[in-house]
Amino acid sequence: MRKTIVLLGIAICSSISAYSQIGQGGEPAFSNENIAKSRQIPSVTLPGLDIAKLLKEDELESSKDVPMRFAYPHETNLNPNNSGKWYTNSKGDRYWLIEIESKGALSLNLTFSSFQIPEGAKLFIYNEDKSDVRGAFTSANNKNSKRLGLAPVKGDKLIVEYFQPARIKGLPDLNISTVAHDYKGIMGMAKAFGSSGSCNNNVVCSEGDPWRDQIRSVALVILGNGTRWCSGSLINNTANNETPYFLTANHCTAGRDVTNWVFVFNYESPGCSSSDGSTSQSISGSQMMDSGSGSDYALLRLSSTPPSSYNVYYSGWDATGSIPTQTTGIHHPAGDVKKISFDSDPSSISGYLGGQ
Repeated sequence: MRKTIVLLGIAICSSISAYSQIGQGGEPAFSNENIAKSRQIPSVTLPGLDIAKLLKEDELESSKDVPMRFAYPHETNLNPNNSGKWYTNSKGDRYWLIEIESKGALSLNLTFSSFQIPEGAKLFIYNEDKSDVRGAFTSANNKNSKRLGLAPVKGDKLIVEYFQPARIKGLPDLNISTVAHDYKGIMGMAKAFGSSGSCNNNVVCSEGDPWRDQIRSVALVILGNGTRWCSGSLINNTANNETPYFLTANHCTAGRDVTNWVFVFNYESPGCSSSDGSTSQSISGSQMMDSGSGSDYALLRLSSTPPSSYNVYYSGWDATGSIPTQTTGIHHPAGDVKKISFDSDPSSISGYLGGQ
């Protein structure tokens, strides 16, 4: 029997409304420097939020055809020219650091409207106890758009650490334009697992065994300046050359800049029982290739090919128009760890919300 799989962020269960950010490894080094002793990193505290008001807005929006919101975007203009502080060690190497706090946030994520740094420089983002670190980001992460979106970091306070060797003169082109305050607990940091609906099974469970390859193609997508989420999948092409085409829903893209979207791969529970997973494997940035409202599709091309360590899969597709007898969905409902769902009823072909 032919398998048919649904890979987009669609409402299967009633509880659902309907160059790259690949860290180059290493550890932030400033705290190991003598200059760090008794030095206080300058801190920026963002305005408080009316969470009850935001939740009410989300409730009113739940009946609309838009991606679910989990964070509020604080618009900022933070860069080495106007914020933070520079430190120089005995060898002439320089560090720029800034601490950003948004009280009560369950996680924070950043969008850089400008990210262009020289070869040899490194940038890290981490929370207070360094239990959650992003980076290092280097010149390999420079893109023509200059934009860079980052996956969330746990907690309501994070530190941006930029390192520049002594041989490099001048300032980097860095500007943090958005700090997204997570008030719902994206990625299971605060919400109860299973909130995505009882029909959704963790992909590691035995129900997912026939779909092990396809499961590796699906990613959580963070969009809207780090405030909303969708799901989608890497897909194959007829050349079988691993071009990183990514299929998601058109309603996720409407009016949104895809150049700073973040694609989180392998965010899965390590066990069949509900528990959190790792969010360390992500790619930032994509290009719109094609889209259509009739069948609600958007075809993107990721800004870089996922590295072999991500162990991704490029799912196949069928354009014959034949009708499957059952359907399988793999996605991240309610921003939860990756889930798999099944519908044993015969499928039908129709336009999205009545479209053609």
